[in-house]
Amino acid sequence: MKIIHVISTLNLGGAENFTVQLANAQSTANEVLIITLNTSHKSHSYISKIDSKIKFFELKWKKKYSFKQFIELYRLLKKLKVDLVHVHLHNPFYYVYGASFINNKLKYIHTVHNSFNVWNPILKQLNRLRFINNKILHICLSSSIHEEVKYHFPKLKTTYVENGIAPYQFTRSLEEINDFWNSRIEPSDSHIRFLIIANNSPFKNLNLLAKVCHILSTTHSQVSCLVIGGASQDDLSLMSDNILFAGIQKAAADFIVGADALWITSIEEGMPIVALEALSLGKPIITTPAGGMKDLIKNNVNGFVAQDFTATSFMKSVSNFLKLSEVERTTLSRSAKDSFYSRYTIDSISQSYSNAYTTLL
Repeated sequence: MKIIHVISTLNLGGAENFTVQLANAQSTANEVLIITLNTSHKSHSYISKIDSKIKFFELKWKKKYSFKQFIELYRLLKKLKVDLVHVHLHNPFYYVYGASFINNKLKYIHTVHNSFNVWNPILKQLNRLRFINNKILHICLSSSIHEEVKYHFPKLKTTYVENGIAPYQFTRSLEEINDFWNSRIEPSDSHIRFLIIANNSPFKNLNLLAKVCHILSTTHSQVSCLVIGGASQDDLSLMSDNILFAGIQKAAADFIVGADALWITSIEEGMPIVALEALSLGKPIITTPAGGMKDLIKNNVNGFVAQDFTATSFMKSVSNFLKLSEVERTTLSRSAKDSFYSRYTIDSISQSYSNAYTTLL
């Protein structure tokens, strides 16, 4: 099979990371190509991770929307004579959806890289147009997201394939990672270190982090949370001494291994790559019930899921983790790693995508 993946860029991000990993896994048995519409950063992208067997095209577009650019992509897809177009993220989807009106010979797959609420406005428009174009198979990242899509838009072609990655590989030594943590939080056997990796998007809901840490500062003096990413103190309406900021870090997932657990406070998520990276490293996750997180995490198995998005609910999940004995935390960590290897490796996910492809061919 000849497969082409279309995405905006390969800059650092969950969907971009997944696209490259899936393409690499598929290239062992298929001819695979990748098209990026815009220019990726030279030093902060996944381009260097692309397998040498994969043909890579960077169109370097300057505009977000352009009829001229649409024609360029349509002609390239026609010239490459692929069997299937697999599109990722919003902007490329519009272009590929347009091409699907014209080229009936190709099959089209779209991975929905987020929650139903984020994609609802677009899916609503596609549902209205389904009588003239319902060619694209939309693949959700979890069963619960898929159930929402099916409930609201039963006539669209949909299914789900859970997200997946290769087991995380460190880029730093353990000594460097320990030095990073110890320079910010004084090492202590009794100190609990939580980690959150997030930007300052409203979807990441960092004010929930701030509220919970404020509560912890009065009840658990030996608990801290380190924030890695674009978020800063200015992004939080409430601050506590137990919140530390490390800024943007290259290969930020390296530092998961130094935490006792990963926090995800989001109000909208698909099935984030950072969560899968944490599980592959044997680190439990404390999360809101955002998107696919409620499918990924099972209470007291590989982490804890808050009942809702309130600080009270999230604090209850944190408290449940803090009450665990050292032996129970070790068991939780072991179960976290087991849950990853049993369901979320990129090889098994690649096979699931192959199964989805065959329904169209």
